[in-house]
Amino acid sequence: MEARVAKLEAHVEHIRSELGKLSTLPMDMAVLKTRVDHLPTKGFIITSAISTVTAVVGLLALLSRLGILAAH
Repeated sequence: MEARVAKLEAHVEHIRSELGKLSTLPMDMAVLKTRVDHLPTKGFIITSAISTVTAVVGLLALLSRLGILAAH
């Protein structure tokens, strides 16, 4: 009986130590959520990419009309 109680006590101490590690989890999750909130959204990335491609195509069209890109 004493051996069983000692074994249970050892398990309880192990469980307590693991639960102690979990007590920092909410703080870590809050930091992670704050970092994720600052990431760009999919819409922002798509809008930026489309705007950049549009600007480059527009610039190339303008340079072509001015004859700067014309082949000699």
